[in-house]
Amino acid sequence: MGQYSRDLKLKKEELDWLEKSFEECCDKLGSKEKQLETVKDSLDKYSDEVMMKGKEVELAKKRLKDCAEKFVLKERELCRVQKLIEEKAMELKSKEKHLESIKILIEENSEELEAKEKQFDQIGKLIKERTMELKVKENEFESIDGCIEESSEKIK
Repeated sequence: MGQYSRDLKLKKEELDWLEKSFEECCDKLGSKEKQLETVKDSLDKYSDEVMMKGKEVELAKKRLKDCAEKFVLKERELCRVQKLIEEKAMELKSKEKHLESIKILIEENSEELEAKEKQFDQIGKLIKERTMELKVKENEFESIDGCIEESSEKIK
């Protein structure tokens, strides 16, 4: 029985050791299961967050696309406005040139008008002089006419 009891004792120690190892493994397994559950919960939470972020990204993409379309429209409108400004600027330059030519004509005609006014003033002075001379001549004529009438009455 000695061998048998020693074998039994060894087997008992081995069994104790295996039970202890099994319990440690079970404890570790329980701990690992809790960690796994925590990781699973975190993954679920992060998965939900990723889905929410995905929806937010899709919404942001849609807004970005809308903004890009609006930007293109505004850019086209800006081009049209710039062309209109350029056209109006050219029109303004044309009108400024026309105005400048009118000013030059006015200056030229103004000089001519001043010359004509001087000429008119001279003619007016001459008319006054001639009118005065004419009145003097009329007076002389009346005086001569009066003398002729007197002389003709005396002759009669």
